[in-house]
Amino acid sequence: MSDWQVNLRERGWNALYFENHDRARVISRWGNDTDYRYESATAFATILHGMQGTPYIYQGEEIGMTNPKFELEEYVDIELRGNYEHFVLDQKTISKEDFLSAVHKVSRDNARTPMQWNNTQNAGFSISEPWFKVNPNYKDINVEADIKSEKSIFRFYQQLITLRHQEEILKNGTYELLLPNHPAIFAYKRQLDNKEWIVVANLSNQIQEIQEIFSDNYRFVIQNILRKSINQELQPYESFIIEKINK
Repeated sequence: MSDWQVNLRERGWNALYFENHDRARVISRWGNDTDYRYESATAFATILHGMQGTPYIYQGEEIGMTNPKFELEEYVDIELRGNYEHFVLDQKTISKEDFLSAVHKVSRDNARTPMQWNNTQNAGFSISEPWFKVNPNYKDINVEADIKSEKSIFRFYQQLITLRHQEEILKNGTYELLLPNHPAIFAYKRQLDNKEWIVVANLSNQIQEIQEIFSDNYRFVIQNILRKSINQELQPYESFIIEKINK
């Protein structure tokens, strides 16, 4: 994604996305969809919306929908079924258990479960039986519950989208990757004229010590873990955008 920002600059316009109908849920694949579901969802959202381009939000991404952990027989993707027959039954190069573990991470069907609107029958998606099974966690993860939550992923997305409409720096600002060799922290700078923003996300389950990439003269634009000041420790999946204060 960072390479796209650099290589497409002045040459094209990025289509920014993590999820679609062929991509598993980002917080289940690369984040933590249990202990840090809110933090994971908002961290990846912050990264995406801070970049130059047009962000695409796939259905359910804005409430932190997760991969289901179905039994193998419950998946319907023809590619999955073909791979199972080839690698598990015919070639015997992977066990059924290991194959299912991979399916739970990367299968296309993970993003194809019906939208979870509320905790009623079929997650409020339909009064008739959907073509594909609803994720069993719909009673806890749904639009209605998220909007009412103090830690609403949906409302965080609304704030990010508002910034996209209001802030020219997100449309036309330059991009510079910071800490390119850090294994857990994704940080980059956007700059337009005298305005400078830094986008930071800790994409790990551990507290990370952050290097000195900014001074004390910054203010928070948005943050997924509320704090009054910046320090050298990032909590698991903590993310924020900060703006340099010119004195």
